Formats: sequence, structure tokens, C-alpha cells
Amino acid sequence: MHSPYYERRREALRQK
Repeated sequence: MHSPYYERRREALRQK
């Protein structure tokens, strides 16, 4: 389940 909130956060957590 991918939430729009997490998807936006992913951009900031794209450390990997």
C-alpha cells in the first residue's frame, strides 16, 4: 500500500 504522503516523503528519503 503506497500512500501519497509517503510517496512525497520518499523523495526526501531517497538516500538509498
